Amino acid sequence: MQGIAEGRQIVFYLWWHGRIDGPFHDPVAFELAQKGARRQIDLLRVETPEGTTVAVNAVTAGFSGAVSEQMSPELKRALGPLAYLVGAARALPDLSGYSVRLAWDGGPEEPADVLNLAVANGRTAAGGRRIAPEANPEDGLLEVVIIRPGPAAELA
Repeated sequence: MQGIAEGRQIVFYLWWHGRIDGPFHDPVAFELAQKGARRQIDLLRVETPEGTTVAVNAVTAGFSGAVSEQMSPELKRALGPLAYLVGAARALPDLSGYSVRLAWDGGPEEPADVLNLAVANGRTAAGGRRIAPEANPEDGLLEVVIIRPGPAAELA
């Protein structure tokens, strides 16, 4: 099901930027994804000790993972994008930072403390929330969004 959501977000991006003609709504997005003109877009490849994952739209870690764990497929079907708010409310009491190691363009690893980390190819995730306003799935670049621990007022 995540692949369908990612596909819809990428098709919406292409429509919004005039690369797909016509009105946008889900049936059109699915038809275009199946039958529309082929386009080259970037992919994300994430390698972890558990294996390799490929994604189209975004890969997230930290609080967003805790939010996803709080949502069932039934909740997503019933509430659509609002399910992410329910998941966030459920995960918020256990909000904590994570220690990660990041490397940029083949450089050395750097330690970082984060609440959330997103590597984005598309502009939106989590039911349409804008996470990387400058992302473009056709430019050969990825956007990295880091939210570091801090006072609640600064995080809001």
